[in-house]
Amino acid sequence: MKRIGILTFQRAINYGAALQMYALQKKIRDLGANAEIIDFICPYIFDGYKPFHLRNIIHPRALMGDILNFSIRKSRNKHFHDFIRDNMRFSQPVDTESLSILSDAYDIYITGSDQVWNPLITGSESAYFLDFVKDKNKRRSYAASFGVSEWPPSSLPVTKLLESMDSISVREEAGKKLIQSLTSRTASVTVDVDPVFLLEKNSWLSMIRKDRTKKPYLFIYLVGGGNPDDMYRTASKLAQEQHLDIINLRYNRSLRHKEYEIGNVVYDAGPDDFVSFIANASCVVTNSFHATAFSIIFHKDMYVSMPDKVGSRISNLFSITGIEGRVIGKPFKEIDWEKTDQKIMEARQVSISHLKKIIGE
Repeated sequence: MKRIGILTFQRAINYGAALQMYALQKKIRDLGANAEIIDFICPYIFDGYKPFHLRNIIHPRALMGDILNFSIRKSRNKHFHDFIRDNMRFSQPVDTESLSILSDAYDIYITGSDQVWNPLITGSESAYFLDFVKDKNKRRSYAASFGVSEWPPSSLPVTKLLESMDSISVREEAGKKLIQSLTSRTASVTVDVDPVFLLEKNSWLSMIRKDRTKKPYLFIYLVGGGNPDDMYRTASKLAQEQHLDIINLRYNRSLRHKEYEIGNVVYDAGPDDFVSFIANASCVVTNSFHATAFSIIFHKDMYVSMPDKVGSRISNLFSITGIEGRVIGKPFKEIDWEKTDQKIMEARQVSISHLKKIIGE
């Protein structure tokens, strides 16, 4: 049985990051390989998920936010850690200095999915390009994302790193174009679906918790960017018109915008709660790629605000699934779910075929 090492944002307290990691490892294991997550501790990324930051002592407003949100961050972190412990298989913990210990540990190394090639997130950490792997033929990616349309000149030079990859799979067409602009690469670069679409709906249903709410509800989830005022106005209007309660998933209590804390506010949900909230909702209001993705998987009416700078991810998803008219502020169209499911199935089959080649099956 082949041993596959996956390098991704394995400790991120982020719903999309955790769920795409779960899906990619599960699908590779379903294909008959022994997949393991490389437990790479990158301080640039993971310091941001600590419940309290000493650097904020000199910033009064940030310090107040840390104090106000300490208990909910600690509780949410525990829920994430429990989910990861119960569902994932990890290597020994390694950092930048000790990562070379794992340079020959696997038959194939895969970086991705998620924005593992976004220098603004990783701090230009070269490990996410698998430079620590001795054998270049073992360096591969699946649905890796840059999260930027142009490579910042001040960031890590990546031309040679990309050209040293044995095979490259990205998540968006924009990523493929960026690679072509940065390299003289002639080998194919495939564009594949986010790992959450590698699993069929029934696989996700096993994760769903029974709906404990007494009334039908609207689920709202906001990440950075987009237009929060429009989103919360839309959610309030829809809930009133359709006689729905509101479940409002937020990362932090707000010092400034109490008007955003509408409905039943939840701060410390785990990844399985996130999937369950969407699966059990009557409709979803969001600017999140993965909340949109799971709304599609579970056939939910969605009202989407395009986030600043990274809205192309959702636009690309709508293009793949043939969905139109679900953006807040634009004419609304009903979704032909039968057509959408067919498109997802076709895209899934193509991407699983690519994944089989990546792991050498």
